[in-house]
Amino acid sequence: MVALADLVGVKAAAISQYEKGHHSPRMEISQILAKRLNLPLSYFLKPELIASVEQHRLFYRSMSSTTRLARTRAARRLEWFKEIVAYFEQFFDFPEPNLPDFGLPDDFRKITRSMIESAAEQLRAFWQLGMGPIADVIRTMEANGIYVSRSTLDAETLDAFSEFEDQRPYIFLE
Repeated sequence: MVALADLVGVKAAAISQYEKGHHSPRMEISQILAKRLNLPLSYFLKPELIASVEQHRLFYRSMSSTTRLARTRAARRLEWFKEIVAYFEQFFDFPEPNLPDFGLPDDFRKITRSMIESAAEQLRAFWQLGMGPIADVIRTMEANGIYVSRSTLDAETLDAFSEFEDQRPYIFLE
């Protein structure tokens, strides 16, 4: 945040206020942001960006140690990833999700460790993977319609998260 503030010529507190949606940058600051980050000005004028970040139901490997700032940053990165995916979907046909119905409860808090292990076994059988090591897990997921992204998450307590939206799994890795 400090680096971005220095890049734009404002205080870090101002960047924080922009990110949280408490204040909007003046037009000249928006133009500087767009130029310095090599993004179109229209990117910063999207009203749905802040609203969508707050609506995510992301699943983290260790929620208890993940800070609110890290979760917010993760949700934003997921939004960017989805925008990139939507753009590429105009030109490429990606595989449809190929997943069995695991019969898991809708309330994720009711999912037990044994249910997770059973789902993993069901998936291995469904994808005909056998019980040995999987040569390339990411390639296998992508071939079965799961979108996977890898990027720096800038948080020691966060190395991966996932979301299931519109019948499509998204996985984000550090």
